[in-house]
Amino acid sequence: MEFPDEERLVAIGRRHFPDGPQDLLREVATITCQARDEADAASYRPPGTAEYIDAVGAAIRLGVTPTGSQDAWSVVRRLTLAKWDGPDKR
Repeated sequence: MEFPDEERLVAIGRRHFPDGPQDLLREVATITCQARDEADAASYRPPGTAEYIDAVGAAIRLGVTPTGSQDAWSVVRRLTLAKWDGPDKR
C-alpha cells in the first residue's frame, strides 16, 4: 500500500480534525513526509497516517505548532512520528 502524499494527508487530517487549523494540518503533513523520507533512507520504519493523525492531535491539544516553540514541537515530533523499534526488517 502506498503512503499518502501531502495533499492526501491534509485531506485525511481535515476529516479527523474538521475545526483544526489548516496551516497546522499542512505543516505536519510536510514534516511527516520529510520524516518518512529520512526514516526510509536510514532503514527505519517510517511514520504513517496514524502517526500523522497522532502528531496533529497532540499539537492541537497542547497548543504546539512546528513554527512555534521548537522545544515543544521537537517533543511532539519525537513522541508521535518516530518509531523506536530499530531498523525496518522488511
